[in-house]
Amino acid sequence: MEGMTVECAICLQDFDKDFHYPLVLPCGHDICSISLEKFFLDNAVTCPICKREHKYETSDQIPKNFSLISVIKDHSKSCFLELENGLHHENIDEINTILKGIKEENKQINDFFDEM
Repeated sequence: MEGMTVECAICLQDFDKDFHYPLVLPCGHDICSISLEKFFLDNAVTCPICKREHKYETSDQIPKNFSLISVIKDHSKSCFLELENGLHHENIDEINTILKGIKEENKQINDFFDEM
């Protein structure tokens, strides 16, 4: 999973908990919540990848992809541990800045799951 990025195939933004969270369509493709709004018309969304149409009353009925969110969360924790264990580096300030960012990201991910 080294170098892994998980992004929306439409807008190419990394999935996150606030705006670009992953939604899974019945065809199995994922789309972020922002890109979905561009494809949700007349109580349906046409998958921008396979072109299948899926009917919904509202876009809120399209489920979040909790498996993908979990993978992102686990990967983020794994990166944190790798960095934390590799602190024998001449650029300790840079590493500490990165660790601080990862800790904040993990906090946001945990808050996201706590809200569910």
